[in-house]
Order: sequence, then C-alpha cells, then structure tokens
Amino acid sequence: GGEDTVHFRVLDRGAGVPPECKDKVFERFYRMESHLRAVGSGLGLYVSKGIIEAHGGQLWVEDRPGGGSIFVVQLPAEVDQAESGNLNPDPAVSVSYT
Repeated sequence: GGEDTVHFRVLDRGAGVPPECKDKVFERFYRMESHLRAVGSGLGLYVSKGIIEAHGGQLWVEDRPGGGSIFVVQLPAEVDQAESGNLNPDPAVSVSYT
C-alpha cells in the first residue's frame, strides 16, 4: 500500500480563485487584484504552505461547486495499528483518511 495521508478541507463561498491565480495565491505578498478591499499582507497562505510542506504535506486550492474555493491540506498520517479502530475519537471533527 501507499503512504497513509490525512486531508483537511476549508471551504468558503467567496469570489473563488481564478485558474491563472491558483499557484500565485501561495506566493509571498500575493493578493488578488480583483479584491480591491482586500486586507492583510498576503502572507497567510504563503506561511501556511511553508508550515505544511515542512511537515511533509501539501496545500492546494480547488474550485467549490456553486462558487467559492476549497483549500485542501494533505499531511502524512502516522497510524498506530493498535489504535487504528479509533482514528477519529471526536465526532465533531471531520477528517478523511486515504
């Protein structure tokens, strides 16, 4: 089998990310020009991606059906075989293991 991973998805109903900006939104200081009232320094996604990659993971953005974006975090999952029957003890947290 392949490496076990865990995925977290953050969904929004904002303006979405145009195809030509999907890689750029993770660059340092990048802010989409279409957001004239955008606040922030343009560092949030850049820093997030750096932290995720430092842990052996990946971060990307997808289109959300109906509008908006889905930001996907994929991280390696260490699964203790003795506890594998209880991977998600908190029913309020939605995590998919692949």
